[in-house]
Amino acid sequence: MGIVILGQDAHARSNTVWFEVLRAQESTQLFLPVNKSQIEHAKAGLRQRAADLSDRIHLVPARSILGETSTVWHGIRDRIHDFQPDLIHVVAEPWALIAQLAPSWRPPFVIHSAENIIRSAPLHYRIRRLGTARVLQRASGAVSWGSTGLKALHDAGLPTSTPTTLCASRLPDPLEFPVSSMPPFDGHLRVAYCGRLVPEKGVQTLITAVSNIPANTVHLRIMGEGRHLRKLAVQAETCNQRIEFLGGGDAHAVWKLMSWCHVLVVPTEMTPRFREQWGRVAVEGMLTGRPVIVSDSGELPALVNDPSMVFRHGNSHELTELLNACQQDDGFLQDTARSTHDRARTWAPNVQANALTELWDQVLIAQARS
Repeated sequence: MGIVILGQDAHARSNTVWFEVLRAQESTQLFLPVNKSQIEHAKAGLRQRAADLSDRIHLVPARSILGETSTVWHGIRDRIHDFQPDLIHVVAEPWALIAQLAPSWRPPFVIHSAENIIRSAPLHYRIRRLGTARVLQRASGAVSWGSTGLKALHDAGLPTSTPTTLCASRLPDPLEFPVSSMPPFDGHLRVAYCGRLVPEKGVQTLITAVSNIPANTVHLRIMGEGRHLRKLAVQAETCNQRIEFLGGGDAHAVWKLMSWCHVLVVPTEMTPRFREQWGRVAVEGMLTGRPVIVSDSGELPALVNDPSMVFRHGNSHELTELLNACQQDDGFLQDTARSTHDRARTWAPNVQANALTELWDQVLIAQARS
C-alpha cells in the first residue's frame, strides 16, 4: 500500500515514530513542512538521524502564521498527486489548515490529533476551529495521542464507527533516554521537575508539597524556563528544603536530570480550558527507569497507569504523602522504578508504528469494501 504522511515539523527529534514507520513500510513517504530559510539545516539534522530514509523524506516549503495549525504548505496538492497514494495520514489538529484541505483530495485520509480540549476551549480558539466536525466526519480513520484526546474527538463529531488507535506522534527517542541505575538513597530524597515554568504546570504545588516534609530531607531540582520563574524562586526561598533552578536544557541534560533523581514529579494543574494533553517528560522519566508521580490532569494518569502514583491536581497534601512514601521505603522506589520502565515499552517506536500500520490496513480494507 502507498501511504503519504504529512508530518508536523522537520526537526529530527519530532519524527522518531515516522522513521520507524518508514523502515517498516517501504511504500511510505514522509512530507515535512519547513521554512525555506531552514531547509538546509533541516536536511542536515534528518541525515544525521535517518540517512537511510533520505529518499523518502521530502521537505516542503511552508510558512506558519499563528502556530502549527496555521501552517501553509506550498504546492502540497501537486506533491501528493505525483505519488498517487492509497491513503494520506495527516498529522495535525482537525481545524489545521492542512487538515481542512484533506476532504477535497481524492485519497482517503486519517487525521492524527493531540488536543484533548476542543469544545470547551476559549472562544477565539473555538472560532478558529470551525470546520472541525466536517473533517472528523469525512476522515476514514482517526488517531489521538491519548485516550482523553480520542474522547474529545468523538465529542467534537468523530463518528463512533470510524476506526481509531492511539499514537503519540512526537515520541521520545529511547536511545536518548537509556535506563540508568537508581542513585543510592542517603536520607535525602532527590526530586526532579522538568517543563515550563508557568502556573498551569503546577510547580508551586510541588514546592509547597516538599516544604511539608521534615526539613533538609529533600533535594529538588527544577529544569525549565518561563514567566513564573521569579515567583517560584521567591516561594523556594521560604522552603526548608534545598531547591535548585537549573534553567533550560537539551535532551541529554534532561536525561542527566532523570538519572540524578529518585523520583520525577509532573504536577500539572487542570481547568475547564486546560489539561495535560500527553506528558512527554513523564515518558522520558519512565524510559530512564524512574518512578513518576503525576497529577490527575488530562492524560497523565493513563500514562503511568498506576493509581498509587497519582494525586489530585493542586493538592499539595496528597503529593506530600506520595513523596513521603518514596522517602520512607527504598523498596517501594525500586519496585516502582521497574514497573514504570516496563510501562514505558508501550511507547517504543516500533510498538506505536505497528498500531498505525494496523489502523491503515483496517482503513484500506474498509475502503475496498465500500
